[in-house]
Amino acid sequence: MTETGQAPAALTAQLLVDFCVPVAQGNARPGPGAPVMLDDAQRRSLGLATSGDTYAYPAQGSTVFLDLNAQRLQIWFVHPHAVNALDAVQRALTRAFPAMRQVDEKEGQEPGRRDRFLLGEFGADQAVQVEISYPAAGANASNAFFVRVMSMHIADRANFRKLLSRAG
Repeated sequence: MTETGQAPAALTAQLLVDFCVPVAQGNARPGPGAPVMLDDAQRRSLGLATSGDTYAYPAQGSTVFLDLNAQRLQIWFVHPHAVNALDAVQRALTRAFPAMRQVDEKEGQEPGRRDRFLLGEFGADQAVQVEISYPAAGANASNAFFVRVMSMHIADRANFRKLLSRAG
């Protein structure tokens, strides 16, 4: 595997904007570069179930992983600068998809981590949710940065619009 020359945060942003959100919208696109596809044993070593496809993209000092399964798309990397990735990734996402709005942020499930949720309406009854899990600044937490993307059906348009309007 040869490094792409991109920082892990930049490659994560590119995968999110150019591949994951379009796929969640129903617009299949090829992913960037030439990743390495992991086999089932490699997936298990990462703690993943055997159903799904996982790709490894080499980046500066790290590997960015992209996991595809029926429920969600997930991108992640582990790097000492993961704490600094949030702004770059969210800025790229909201620049490419202005409909995306931050709707929540809370303590993560692991100590020292934060979870941020963004939601965007795309079409009459479709939405895309993006969850970003990152190490809080100054915390002694894992240097892992995760982005999960899920497509959602909007069943109650009025309540959905209220949620987005509160997000501002």
